Amino acid sequence: MCSVDRSRWLLAQQGEARYWYAAHPSLAEQSRILDEKIQALELARQAVPALDSRNGLKVEVGIGPMGIGVLHFLPTEGPLVGIDPLPPLRTPNGLPRPLTALVQSCWQDYLHIRARGEQLPIAAGATSLVACYNVLDHVESPLAVLSEIHRILQPGGYLLLCCDTISLASFVKFHAYAKWRARDSLAVICHPFHFLASHLEQLVAQAGFSVLWARRRTAESLARVLGHAFRSLYVARKDPQGASNGRH
Repeated sequence: MCSVDRSRWLLAQQGEARYWYAAHPSLAEQSRILDEKIQALELARQAVPALDSRNGLKVEVGIGPMGIGVLHFLPTEGPLVGIDPLPPLRTPNGLPRPLTALVQSCWQDYLHIRARGEQLPIAAGATSLVACYNVLDHVESPLAVLSEIHRILQPGGYLLLCCDTISLASFVKFHAYAKWRARDSLAVICHPFHFLASHLEQLVAQAGFSVLWARRRTAESLARVLGHAFRSLYVARKDPQGASNGRH
C-alpha cells in the first residue's frame, strides 16, 4: 500500500498537532529530538563524507513546526528551506534561554514553507541535498513524497532519509490486534504507515534512488524478523546522469 485516503492523513495531522503543542515547551523532549537528529547526521557524515561538500540550496521535508532540522547542523554553505504541513511554532515560552537561543538561531537565514511533501513548492533540479527525518510514516503517500524529493534534487544530489521500521513479528502483531487495542493513542493515530525495512528500501528504489549507505544493526537479518522497532537511516543518491524515477 503506497497511500492512505485524505481523511486518514488529516487524522494523523491532528495527532501531530497535539503532540507538538505538548512537546514544544518541553526541555526533555526537545533535547531528545535534537540529540537524535545530531547523532543521525554525524553517522551519515562519517559514512558519506561528500555530504559536507553539498553547498547550495538544501531542503528538509517534514522539518516540524518548530523549524529545527537535521540540516541546520550540517557545516555547508547555501540557503536552507524547511517544509512542513503544520502551522509554524515560533520560539516557545518555558524553555531555558540557551535552547531558546538555539531555536532563534535556526530561524536565521532559513525559509519555512507550509506545504505537503507530496507537492513540494520547489523547482525541479534545484537542490543539492534533501533530508527527510522521521517523516514517511506520517504522510499520505510515502512514494509520492520520495518522488517529489527525487524531482527537486540535482542529478547526483543526495537524500538523507531516516524512518522508523519494525520487524516482521511486530508488523504482524500490530495489524492483528495492537492497532485496534491502542487505536486512540498518538502512536497509532500519528502513523498511517508501519514499515518493514525491506518495504521502505523498495520505495526508495522505486522513486529512483540508489542507496549508498545504511545504518545496520547487530544480527541485522534476525532483527528484521524478530527485533524491536528501529529508526532506519540511509544516505541515497539520485543518478548523476539525471535519469527519471520509476513513476514517470
